[in-house]
Amino acid sequence: MPKPRRGLSRRSFLRWAGYGTVGAVGAALGTFGYARFIEPWWIDYSHTTIALRDLPTAFNGLRIAHLTDLHYQPVGLDEVAEWVDRTNHLRPDLVVLTGDFVTGNQTRVADVAEVLRDLDAPLGKVACLGNHDYGTAYPKGVHGAATFAAAGRTALEHAGIEVLVNEFTTRVRDGQTLHLAGLGDLWSDDFDLDALHEPPGRPLVALAHNPETLYSLHQFESPNFDLMLSGHTHGGQVRLPIYGPPRLPIRHRHLAEGLFHHRHAQVYVSRGLGYLTPIRFRARPELGLIELRRA
Repeated sequence: MPKPRRGLSRRSFLRWAGYGTVGAVGAALGTFGYARFIEPWWIDYSHTTIALRDLPTAFNGLRIAHLTDLHYQPVGLDEVAEWVDRTNHLRPDLVVLTGDFVTGNQTRVADVAEVLRDLDAPLGKVACLGNHDYGTAYPKGVHGAATFAAAGRTALEHAGIEVLVNEFTTRVRDGQTLHLAGLGDLWSDDFDLDALHEPPGRPLVALAHNPETLYSLHQFESPNFDLMLSGHTHGGQVRLPIYGPPRLPIRHRHLAEGLFHHRHAQVYVSRGLGYLTPIRFRARPELGLIELRRA
């Protein structure tokens, strides 16, 4: 007669529970090690094709390198120099930078500007400023922040980067014109919606650090731009499976990263290259190449 099967003994249960605990701790340590020492430096070279109506034929196929959220200090100048070198290898026609050159200490923009001087593109370099360039990590956090940002703007312009604060500029190729705009940061007292009231022409590519600038434009019947390039979110830096980023510096979570359509316009939000804390998980640093096509 066969012996009855015995259940799992207490000793066996404790042994298997110990194995499970060790495995869980090992997985947690491995995940932390990856997020701390690998992903923050594992660049994602994104390539996004965006179709614009009425894009002049001379700009069909225009390659725009999009850099954002460099965050010098804690990011080092050596890292920034490497990003400059990698950007130049992409051979862009135009480079745009959408803010947060530094973290909190806007007086150090001159240091990073000297490194960015080596960016090379035939149609030049155009930038807007981010909240940290105004010295604030919070909405309307510093009164008079526009004054604080002025020195940083001067340093960037001395390095050959055209900085737009509620202003327009143009690029000309084969006698045809592409219009660009840059807005003051949404969280600063430099932000001015009226800047987009009367664009000089279309299509218009707007640079705005904070993608929620989009929702400050509802006073217009339709967006007065065709494409907005933004950063600010870092993609959350940490993205949990299923849930996504547990924390974002914006209220509209769908604007965390990537390409979105809004009315008749498009918005591209980059995860950026830098970090506030050197940890990224499922939100790799992004060096973006935007290719414009005629719709």
